[in-house]
Amino acid sequence: MTKESTKDKKNQFDRFKDAAKEHECDEDEKAFDDKLKKIAEQKPRNKEN
Repeated sequence: MTKESTKDKKNQFDRFKDAAKEHECDEDEKAFDDKLKKIAEQKPRNKEN
């Protein structure tokens, strides 16, 4: 197996950052809390079996 140069191969942290951006993640703690509150405020749907 050949080794790729560090310029050609992204490290795990860079791949993680790219994936987070792709999924529209936000580093802002306040933005996270606001979104969490929206989810927590939702009433569960009535499950009819």
